[in-house]
Amino acid sequence: MQNFYAGANLMVDVLPGLTVGAEYLWGKKILDYADGISKGKGAQRVNFGIMYNF
Repeated sequence: MQNFYAGANLMVDVLPGLTVGAEYLWGKKILDYADGISKGKGAQRVNFGIMYNF
């Protein structure tokens, strides 16, 4: 079994004390079977977040 993973973040201060961000994630898993066959699938995900400093 092999796993690959990559991600990138972008955070922006839109107002004093208010930060908005996004994160992009990419991953892939490859399974190796006993009969010599390898199968893999990739997946993508985007997360969004907001932080406020009180």
